[in-house]
Amino acid sequence: MSDASPDRSTAGHISRLLIWSAIGLVFYVFSVGPVVYLMEHNIVSSKVAEMLAETVYYPLEWTYENIEPCERFFDWYLKFWR
Repeated sequence: MSDASPDRSTAGHISRLLIWSAIGLVFYVFSVGPVVYLMEHNIVSSKVAEMLAETVYYPLEWTYENIEPCERFFDWYLKFWR
């Protein structure tokens, strides 16, 4: 019986890790909207905006430029933040 406990515990940790990773990914993708709002309304400096675009949001930029359905999604989503 004690042999099953570590397996369940490991499965539970993996499940939680996957769930929190998915939640983090969703927040990351949707966080670009408020950042675009701050940039468009000059609330953050252009230097900060450039740093964010080149580092934090580079994967989203690449996705936008190379995957057409993602481009359409981001065009639609960012329309609400501009």
